[in-house]
Parts: sequence; C-alpha cells; structure tokens
Amino acid sequence: MITIINGTHRTDNRTQVFSKACLEILNYEHKTTQVNYLTLEKLQANHILDNMFGKRSPEFQTLIDTYITPAQKFIFLIPEYNGSYPGILKLFIDSIPPSMFKGKKACVIGVSEGKAGCLMGIDHLTVTLNHIGVTTLAQRQPFSNMSSLITNDVVSDESTLTVLKQLMTNFVSF
Repeated sequence: MITIINGTHRTDNRTQVFSKACLEILNYEHKTTQVNYLTLEKLQANHILDNMFGKRSPEFQTLIDTYITPAQKFIFLIPEYNGSYPGILKLFIDSIPPSMFKGKKACVIGVSEGKAGCLMGIDHLTVTLNHIGVTTLAQRQPFSNMSSLITNDVVSDESTLTVLKQLMTNFVSF
C-alpha cells in the first residue's frame, strides 16, 4: 500500500492539486496499487502535541493505523515553508515512533512559487526520512512556479503531467 501525504495543514492549499494528480495517476495508470490519501489539513499542531509520546487519542491512533502502519511506501508532497518543509509535517513525523517508518520507502515531491521548487525542503525532509530508516527514491522532484502549472485546481501543464507519470511509474517499481 502507498500513502500519499499532503504535507501542509493550510486549507485550500495548492499542494493538494499535485497530491490529487499523483493519486489519479496511481489509481488510473497503476490499478493494482492500493493508495490512501492523507492531508494534514485536519491536524493542528496542538492536536499532534497532545498525541505525542504514547498518549494517543483513539482518533489519532486510527489515523496511524489507517495511513502509516499498513503503508509500505509514502509519497510526501511538500510546499516550501521558509526554505524548508512545513513544521506540521515535522511534528507529525515526530509524533510517530520511528519503528513505524523503518524499512519503508518514500518519494519526495516539492512545490513552490519560487524558482527552486522547494529543493531545500526536499533535501531536509529526505535527511529526516533517512534518519528514521526510510529509503527515499533518488529522483526527488521539485516543481517551481506552480501557479503556472495549474488551471482550475488541476495540474494542466502537459510536461509536468509527463514528469509526474514517469515519477509514479518509477516509484511503483522502486
């Protein structure tokens, strides 16, 4: 199973457009792949803090049991926040024992309005994931000038869609 994680908690974020594009590609082009989609929009920092260090609410435990435990692979889509990735994602990862991630695989995709496409954030998240035992796909993908790639809340740029399709194909076989 693959879990796609939209790594921001801002409502109506454009990262979800890329997350949903990955979900559609996996569902329609790789039909044998079971995919779950987790958006951090519903989580607030205080909710995660309340569930750290073994004091989990039933709702948070269900989230872990549904999206983290059964997944063998993760696709992290992250916007650039202050030259890195969102703190809510770091807090979320920190709230889960590293043993639940160890030995699994991940793909990291960055999106931003800037020219670098969250490249530093991709590197920072990759280091975090490697530290907890997650093997990351070498092909880390930044997308820059993201608003020019989206029309009506859909990734509309054909070359971007081609890159996403190839990335998903590479990740499924990873």
